[in-house]
Amino acid sequence: MGTSAKPRRGFTLIELLVVIAIIAVLIALLLPAVQAAREAARRAQCVNNLKQVGLALHNYESSFGSFPFCILEDIPNPPSSSGCGGDWRHTLFTYALATMEQGNLYNSINFTGAANSVRNITALNTLVGSFTCPSDMKSIPTPAGYPGYSQGSYAGMAGYIELFRYRYNAGTNDDICNRLDGNGAFVVNRAKRIAQLTDGLSNTSFVGEKSRYITEPASIWNEWNSGEWFGDGNPNSVASRPQGISFSTVQPNSPYRTDGVEPLIDANGPFLWYTYAPAMTYGQFGFNSNHPGGLNFLFADGSVKFLKNSINMVTYRALSTIAGGEVISADSF
Repeated sequence: MGTSAKPRRGFTLIELLVVIAIIAVLIALLLPAVQAAREAARRAQCVNNLKQVGLALHNYESSFGSFPFCILEDIPNPPSSSGCGGDWRHTLFTYALATMEQGNLYNSINFTGAANSVRNITALNTLVGSFTCPSDMKSIPTPAGYPGYSQGSYAGMAGYIELFRYRYNAGTNDDICNRLDGNGAFVVNRAKRIAQLTDGLSNTSFVGEKSRYITEPASIWNEWNSGEWFGDGNPNSVASRPQGISFSTVQPNSPYRTDGVEPLIDANGPFLWYTYAPAMTYGQFGFNSNHPGGLNFLFADGSVKFLKNSINMVTYRALSTIAGGEVISADSF
């Protein structure tokens, strides 16, 4: 009598498919959670960056009697001559280096030359971690013939007066080279004192996120050390953009536009351009981030708040001024 063969154990095809399907479902459930956790960590790091900038700005104010210029573009010439000499473009982040344990980098900067000149090649090629949001896209390699590029992810709040398209005639605001004086904390050629922030430090936005757009062509824009109003570098558009400085005219995280904003500003003037609805859509003149739903803002009291994309624009603009006298409810943002 022969021995009977033992039955072989194993998975049937159906069982194998069921197991694979379960694993796929678990992975599908796990990946969004992992991505959300990573983004939460990046957002927390961004908050910490802005807090470091806030401490540096207040230390600067304590040491020098005012906050730094947002952008130092022009310097009045000596009394024996006329007009202003310009094209320096040093930013508030450059000045903040002096009080944020970056003294060596600060001392390497030649403030009598343009921010992006070869004389400032050290700063142009130094990445400062506190000036870069980890959710921001990494910059491209420095193009040939360009001395360097130092990526930044933040900008000073200028308020909602447009500061670049217009200048006063000689005799008006001579001390800031006939520039317009904005209603935000950080403007061109003017350093604000803490006593001027009469709206209250907790009601005044200071510095916000200014990351590159995900859909934006690769470029070398958003430097921490050099600011002004430039062309956007995109050969397929005629758009321009401010750098190192942004306005509350525009809804946060508005899309990037490739047409020029100049006709809109010329038609409405620098003081009223924000009242014209299309102004709210020029995302390059506003603040933006790569965080979902909104962006981080440093306030003048040193706190960092996450403002939603859907924030009421009246509230948003009221937060952007330093002496507007607006009444702002704490639950409105």
